[in-house]
Amino acid sequence: MPYESIKAAKDAGFPTSAEGIDLTLAQINKLAEIYDAIKKAGTAKEP
Repeated sequence: MPYESIKAAKDAGFPTSAEGIDLTLAQINKLAEIYDAIKKAGTAKEP
């Protein structure tokens, strides 16, 4: 699910930093895309 802003991601409880470094909106949305794909597949393992 792409977020329209960093605030929207924060409000949804999505992580907006990694290892103490703030992420850009593009990075947040890429992570959301990955998380959604893993959730849809039910696993992080390759088929």
